[in-house]
Amino acid sequence: MKTVWFVYIGNNSYRDVVFYAYTDVNKYLAENNIPIRLIFHHPRVRAGENAENMPEKDIILESKPGFTITINTGKGKVVAYPLEGILDVLYGWLVKTRHEVQEIYEMHQIEPDDEIPDTVIGVVSFPLVTRNPYLDFYEKFLGVQKKVSGLNIIAVSVSPFYHPNKLKFSNRIFKAILHELGHAFGLDHCSENCVMNPPSTIEEWDSRVPDFCPKCFLELKRNVEWKENKRDNTSIQRGEEDRESSSKDA
Repeated sequence: MKTVWFVYIGNNSYRDVVFYAYTDVNKYLAENNIPIRLIFHHPRVRAGENAENMPEKDIILESKPGFTITINTGKGKVVAYPLEGILDVLYGWLVKTRHEVQEIYEMHQIEPDDEIPDTVIGVVSFPLVTRNPYLDFYEKFLGVQKKVSGLNIIAVSVSPFYHPNKLKFSNRIFKAILHELGHAFGLDHCSENCVMNPPSTIEEWDSRVPDFCPKCFLELKRNVEWKENKRDNTSIQRGEEDRESSSKDA
């Protein structure tokens, strides 16, 4: 099973809607036997009778004062997150958290069922923007992925998907998360009625079926299962090497 950390950055205004989308994505993945799961909580690894009663801690990062930028537009001032800053925050969090979890596993001699996630999806409440280096204006992004030192960093803004109807708002975010997961596991853009077909307008996005087309669906499953098989084979190989090493030492 491939696990992906899911982080929310922003105020509480959209938190419930984002959590609905997160839940629906995991439900979709489970119902379609896709071996990927999003994790919205820090792993709970303590043993003991009180372990089940321990509250889980949602992964919500608060941006520091002055982190946002204000842009003057034709429709007034817009508060946004700098894309580069968000990617740096997510990368730093991922490196730190992977190290902390590894230390906990080693301290308690726990053999995890799955590898520690090397991918994080950061969902942010404000628009994501970056200044064009050649022209004096800001470019907006719905979602961005960046690979840094073997770690996959994904940022998605929910602001462009806003709708006063929470169900519609959540459905838009649901499709956006599936879209970014598709990219994370090797899918390119698609021209079919599919979440991998990027929209030109929000109306187009609403018309997209909340699903992968058959071609993208099969490719996604192949890509994920190939990674899982590669991991399992590596684990078996390591086990054999350890046994051979023990025999030689004996």
